[in-house]
Order: sequence, then structure tokens, then C-alpha cells
Amino acid sequence: MSQFDITKLPQGPKGFVHDLGSDQRVFKGVPWGKAMMWIFLLSDTFIFSCFLISLMTARASTV
Repeated sequence: MSQFDITKLPQGPKGFVHDLGSDQRVFKGVPWGKAMMWIFLLSDTFIFSCFLISLMTARASTV
């Protein structure tokens, strides 16, 4: 697998397009739906844990 140096990316929109295409190389051989499912599950877990932590903090501060 080849490594990319971020300092060698072109500036401006061309660099953005080049970087945006990197997901094709990162998830090579993995179905796109499966990768997006795992990204959704991880983000959902993070958001839900933030809600739980804020709830516990709010309840602990009112005691």
C-alpha cells in the first residue's frame, strides 16, 4: 500500500478532490455499505455516550 505525504497535495480545490478520493484506497475490498454502517455505528455510539455523560453530570451537579 502506498503512503501519501500530505505536504505534497496540491493547494486549493485540486488538493481537496485528491484527498476526497483517498477513501477509495482506504476501504479497498470493503463494500461501501459495510464501511458506512461501521462509521454510523461509531458516530452514534459517540453521540449517545456524550448524552449519557452530560445527563450524569447534570444530575450529579444538582445533588
